[in-house]
Amino acid sequence: MLKKGSQYINKYPIAILLVYGILLRLLVFVCYHDVTLYPDSEDYTNLAQYLLHFSLENYTGERTPGLPLLIALTGGNLYATVAIQTGIGLLGMYLIFDFSKTKTGEKQTAFWIAVITTSFLHLVFYEFAILTETLTLFFLLLSFWYIQKFKLLEPKTALKHYVVLSI
Repeated sequence: MLKKGSQYINKYPIAILLVYGILLRLLVFVCYHDVTLYPDSEDYTNLAQYLLHFSLENYTGERTPGLPLLIALTGGNLYATVAIQTGIGLLGMYLIFDFSKTKTGEKQTAFWIAVITTSFLHLVFYEFAILTETLTLFFLLLSFWYIQKFKLLEPKTALKHYVVLSI
């Protein structure tokens, strides 16, 4: 049985991770089906309203525009924002898997690293909150993945990759 499970992991690691990630998030959604608002959340939603009206008049600059821009792109709908953050969490899980697979050279090890990391419930709960943690973690993972994927630490790296990374 263990051997068969190991074969499935080697053959379909991304599909299994995706199913696991979706099931975990569905379980959290069923048990905790609300958008969490913290005191900081109001600053993000206020800036999103300014962005929706294409005016920063009277905005005092409490927050950077990353998460508020995401909220504004959903028309201010916090449930849609949480849905996008959940998708971002799943993409982050893939980035962890791919990065780990590249570094270790083993699908099994990368699979278990991604499973363990995705199982940290506080990360999943952040996806259901209007806070920058999910977006920040995703861009951090994306940066490390990009550096590894395009070998930016090697001297012959093309300038375009540094420009992309700086954005």
